[in-house]
Amino acid sequence: MMGQGRGQNKNAPEEEYDYSERAIAALVYMLPLLDSLKYSKFLLLQFPAFSLALLPLSPLISLWFNLGFLQIAVFFATYLGVVQNQNMKRFVRFNAQQAVLLDILLIVPDLLTRTFQGIDGSGPTGGAGLQAEIIFFNSVFLFTYICCTVGAVGSTAGKEIKLPLIGDAAEMQQPR
Repeated sequence: MMGQGRGQNKNAPEEEYDYSERAIAALVYMLPLLDSLKYSKFLLLQFPAFSLALLPLSPLISLWFNLGFLQIAVFFATYLGVVQNQNMKRFVRFNAQQAVLLDILLIVPDLLTRTFQGIDGSGPTGGAGLQAEIIFFNSVFLFTYICCTVGAVGSTAGKEIKLPLIGDAAEMQQPR
């Protein structure tokens, strides 16, 4: 459940994490956030002020889209270099696992979008189909944006927050 952190037990002291561990645990959430930007187009058209929240990331966004196929290298570097790195604390690996799982989860809307596109690949051009696509895209992006923000802010604060849909799976991959 979103918002439930570790260390809620009053008898168990919370572990302290240094700034580099917190930074790594927060930065890994950039992976799914950057991959979800393709679903933001309708939201940013409807609410241009929302783009101000993404403005500080514009150099990183530009770099990300210029990487092209090398984006997969970033994914595997995160997985192999952080999630599977037993030299890193569980806190960092858990957050990286959540980010990787959230990124993998983005395959589902991608497959659905490709399934319902027309032969020309343009998707719906009006009516109920376009409205459904707008709601779908906005929902996918907002879910990912909120999860990444909550995960990154929690990590920066040194809190381990289990995200919806992926938190339990990430926890199973990173046993205590």
